[in-house]
Amino acid sequence: MMEKGVDVTLPEVDNAPNLAAAKDPLIVTLTKQGAIMIGGNRIDNPTKLTPVLEQILTEHDDKTVYLEADKAVAYGQVVKVMAAIKKAGVVKLGMVAQDPPH
Repeated sequence: MMEKGVDVTLPEVDNAPNLAAAKDPLIVTLTKQGAIMIGGNRIDNPTKLTPVLEQILTEHDDKTVYLEADKAVAYGQVVKVMAAIKKAGVVKLGMVAQDPPH
């Protein structure tokens, strides 16, 4: 359940969580090029992500956010985005992965 129109190669793990079961999941995407996307909109940097998420979360009862980061993105960049997400008041942050091909 990746953001539509955004090319992301997710890490592969056995028994990856199924986002399709989540009702109206809030997904932040971090592309291979380092672009941050939410709801089809590009966010310039992690600092600007926090206020955008704060606004979006006012309209959501569930304070859960899923982060789908391309597996080629540097770990440090992923951590910066995770910190910006948590700073916005997110209660639960899930990492999106996919099952390996069989």
